[in-house]
Amino acid sequence: REATIEAALERVRSRSMAMHKSEELKEIIQVVYEQFLHLNILVEHAGFIMDYKERDDMHIWLADQYNIPSQITIPYFDSPHWNSFIEAKEKGLDFFANHLGFEEKNKFYQGLFKLFPGVADEAKDYYFNSPGLAISTVLLENIGLYIENFSAIPYTDEENATLMRFGKVFQQTYTRFLDLQKAEAQAREAKIEAALEKVRSRTMGMQLSEELGDVATVLFKELNQLVENLWTCGFVLCERERPEDEWWLSTETGFIPAFYLPNTSGVTHANIYQGWLNGESYHTEQLEGEALKEHYEWLMNIPVSRKIFEEMMADGFTLPTWRKLHCAYFSQGYLVIITQVPCPEELIFKRFAQVFDLTYTRFLDLQKAELQAREAKIEVALEKIRSRSLGMHRSVEIKDVVSILFEKLKELDLAFDGGAAIHLFTEGSRHAVIWVASPDLAEPTCVNLPYDENAFESNPIITDVWNAKETGEDIYNKFYSLEEKNTYFDYVFKHNDLITVPKLSRDFILQADSYTASFIAEKNSLLGANSWTRQLFSDNDFIVLKRIARVFEQAYIRFLDLQKAEAQSRESQIEAALERVRSRTLAMQKSDELAETAAVLFKQLINLGIAPNRLYIGIVRDDDGHIEFWV
Repeated sequence: REATIEAALERVRSRSMAMHKSEELKEIIQVVYEQFLHLNILVEHAGFIMDYKERDDMHIWLADQYNIPSQITIPYFDSPHWNSFIEAKEKGLDFFANHLGFEEKNKFYQGLFKLFPGVADEAKDYYFNSPGLAISTVLLENIGLYIENFSAIPYTDEENATLMRFGKVFQQTYTRFLDLQKAEAQAREAKIEAALEKVRSRTMGMQLSEELGDVATVLFKELNQLVENLWTCGFVLCERERPEDEWWLSTETGFIPAFYLPNTSGVTHANIYQGWLNGESYHTEQLEGEALKEHYEWLMNIPVSRKIFEEMMADGFTLPTWRKLHCAYFSQGYLVIITQVPCPEELIFKRFAQVFDLTYTRFLDLQKAELQAREAKIEVALEKIRSRSLGMHRSVEIKDVVSILFEKLKELDLAFDGGAAIHLFTEGSRHAVIWVASPDLAEPTCVNLPYDENAFESNPIITDVWNAKETGEDIYNKFYSLEEKNTYFDYVFKHNDLITVPKLSRDFILQADSYTASFIAEKNSLLGANSWTRQLFSDNDFIVLKRIARVFEQAYIRFLDLQKAEAQSRESQIEAALERVRSRTLAMQKSDELAETAAVLFKQLINLGIAPNRLYIGIVRDDDGHIEFWV
């Protein structure tokens, strides 16, 4: 018998010493369980109680015939066995035994299964229908070892002595387990630090704020090596007065372009946002069943997130049945990590949040620098338009101003695929001209838009343009149907020749199945862009466009002033020419001086820019109807 016991102990000792990973402890407890069976000791359940002196709960590595989880942590609940365990610890005992009758045993397991609801029904039936429970536990320096049976047969002194010997064997090899744990923790720490450094390095290597998407991709890649069943992760940027949060996410399939989600309407997102407002460091939201269904219904009602999910579903994604959101807060928002299984990595996520918080300043600096560069670029564009406007000496030079304006719109990414247009209005008239620039035109072209009451009333695009001008609505962003678009352009083509709008351009315009227009209206002009792919200006675009429109409005006022001055000058020239002809006519003394009058008239027409090749003055004779020409 002693040889058999010693052989069993040697098997446990050998397996313990052969451990290469701390998780192999589950195999050692299985070996212990099997050796008790080999020794014909009635054992239905065996387990190591780890570090019991330092803990208020029971952290157990266990084995039995039902393959229940190899590790469980049982918090205290009032029961005879738990109370005996506490008493033995307080007294410093190295052994205690318990015997629970049928009802006591069932009460104990009812409390236990409330803490662990996932146990199979087959196992539950066995535990609840067994006669009772006999447990023997040895408590050594760092660990405890217990065995139990559901026949309620107490273990003999010899069996308890054997239990003690098994416990001492494992106590001797427990040091190896701790060494492995320490080495694994060091390796894990090194892996975490390397991952943090990669995120830190990529963040500090950003040259443009939009590269935050690359950081999100690196974050996912590194966390995916540290966390089991990671679904997605990224950064969420918050502002206290903003009703939406800015999301930068990455998944296995790649980076999802930045988008905004409301932070107060959805229950889950409202809870997370409130945690950030409250200055919390960490928050989790576990979603399943009806709560998860409602969460995805909320997301599907938001256009931007619905589009993302529709694209994912097209690639085979199906809505999950369980999700957990882990949110590690930093000063400007939080890291969000979504897992498909429970994930106790709170400390790691907090460390990643701290790293990102430290390096987020670079992102803000880049954003600020980009805004400053953008502002400088806008100011240069405005100054170019303004300078050319002030440099006009003749009204025809408005074409040069328009050309520069279109050039600057392109440089500022404010010219859509359909080009840009400027409507110019004449006070007191509904006739307008439109300067158009588009990819298929070599230079800006002036298009006429004459007034026709019937056409205007039936044409929504023209109506919207004039309503914007007359009602003071300075901004509009609108999509027009194929029919509305073609009604408008048919009218434009009707009043402009093929030189102004070439046939190829006409064919393309009429065949396009969509049309959008975005405009800024001033008093005398209207500046905007057209698109054939449903592009619309953003709010930030409109801010810039409004500044450009205001500068061009000043240019157009100068154009009108030049036109007026040119008209006045022309009228003066005509009056002077008429006066010269009139004076020469009144100064005639003889009829043949009409030749000199004709010469004066000819010269005045040339001076006015009419420049005829020949001038005739015909005098019809009353007597015979013949005509006398002075040429």
